[in-house]
Amino acid sequence: MHHRRVRARAWLMATTGALALVGSLAPAGAGVVGDGTTLMGAGPTRWDLSIDTSSCNTSTVFSPVDDGEFRTKSDAFDGGLTINVDGTDFVDADDSFPLVGQNPVTLIAAGGVGSGIRVTRSETALPGSPTLRSLVALRNTNPNGRNLTVQWDSDLGSDSSEAVRADSSGNAAYGLRDRWVVSSDDATTPSDPVLTFALFGRRASARTTTIVDNFGGGCFGVSFDIRVPGGSTRYLLFFTQMNGSNERAISRASSFDRPGAALLAGIPSRVRSDVLNWNL
Repeated sequence: MHHRRVRARAWLMATTGALALVGSLAPAGAGVVGDGTTLMGAGPTRWDLSIDTSSCNTSTVFSPVDDGEFRTKSDAFDGGLTINVDGTDFVDADDSFPLVGQNPVTLIAAGGVGSGIRVTRSETALPGSPTLRSLVALRNTNPNGRNLTVQWDSDLGSDSSEAVRADSSGNAAYGLRDRWVVSSDDATTPSDPVLTFALFGRRASARTTTIVDNFGGGCFGVSFDIRVPGGSTRYLLFFTQMNGSNERAISRASSFDRPGAALLAGIPSRVRSDVLNWNL
């Protein structure tokens, strides 16, 4: 099944905590890295970025997690957490990614989608949770406001064997009202990491408006319809978590209903107030 994604631009953010960075293009202390970099977080989890194609899209895209590992389990994704704005896929402008902060490191991807819309991705592997935090900044340089459709897509490593294990509505049948959803490739003994997608929060002004691909076909994708005033920046915030079991993933999922200080550390208050899909 084929999808669409985005072009983006850098938003720099310092963060605090404890994180390691590994990869052939990311030696210790590196300030700028490229394709092949891995962010390593709690769990331990490994989030390996890629600039490539997958079976869920038709063009080259930026993915902050090409495979994804939780402890000894791997193949969480085949290119996950990709983004598209109004039909344009995100590929970093120069395939070069600044690193901000020490503990943890935030990786920045940068580009633009044309017509005065600039987009930035800031990816942080959190030190106290096996979670990747993705903050997407959408800057409208036009004098007039713009309505945008933002699509959030993942090619899943489970390759069509995945199913929903839990969701925020409690019926284990993912729908537009679900703020978060847990999926895995087996109901009792998953072989791939169990995935939790936290898409929006309680009382958020922007919620999922379309399910592009639901679980069961190897792809998961949703879209948001948002408005960005002229000369302004608005943000979308996503949390993606890996766990080793369905039970552990489900027990942790409620933490995304009201994100605490550990999940939001390093995001300035001025940015939090402009996040559309969470009421922070």
